[in-house]
Amino acid sequence: MRLITFDFSTTPGYTRADQEAKLKTINQMVFVQLSDADGASALPEDACRHVAGPNEWQGSAAEMIKDWYGGNISLPNTVFFR
Repeated sequence: MRLITFDFSTTPGYTRADQEAKLKTINQMVFVQLSDADGASALPEDACRHVAGPNEWQGSAAEMIKDWYGGNISLPNTVFFR
């Protein structure tokens, strides 16, 4: 089940359509820094991610971000799931 937890403005320039590309860019930056919780993913596309340092959280958000944008490392969907 997917929950919608973010509302967008109706003001031009701040609508969902206006913000999609910017949000994807932010999510891509986060995605690159993530790995599985134990730092050792079984997926070959996740091998590029670094293991978290002592002041970094390392969780399974990479899988969630992949799901949001099409299910693989290339994040093929241009928009967040609908």
